[in-house]
Amino acid sequence: ECDRPDDRGASASSTRFAAADMDLVVGEQALREWVVRFQGQPAAHDGAATWLVPCDLPGRHGRAEVTFAVLEELCSRIFAIGASACGEEVTGVVQVLSSVLPCISCIGAMWQFKVRFPRVVFEFVEQV
Repeated sequence: ECDRPDDRGASASSTRFAAADMDLVVGEQALREWVVRFQGQPAAHDGAATWLVPCDLPGRHGRAEVTFAVLEELCSRIFAIGASACGEEVTGVVQVLSSVLPCISCIGAMWQFKVRFPRVVFEFVEQV
C-alpha cells in the first residue's frame, strides 16, 4: 500500500512532531534548550497563561497543533525567566522543525512570535 500524505501534510505512518532549538539571551540570562511536542501529547502548561492566539479551523486543531504547542512553550519558557511583555530584551536564534505543514493558526503563531520578540532570528522548516 502506498504511504500517502493525509490532509495535514504528514504521511499516515509517520509521527507528527515539531521541535525547536532556542539559543537566546534574556537580559543577563542565557536560555539554551530544546522543546519537542508530538501529536496527541498533552500541553506542558495546561492551565497556565497563554501567549499566542490560535485560529481553529475545520480539520485542524489550533492550539493543539504541534507547531503551535512548541511556539507556546517557547513563549512560556522565555517569560518564565523574566522577559518583559514587549520582549525587546530577548535576542538570539530560534530554529523550528515540523513534520507537519503549518496551518493558518501555526503561521499566525509564527508571526505573533516574531512581533513579540523582534530581536530574535526565527527560522522554520517543515519536513513532510
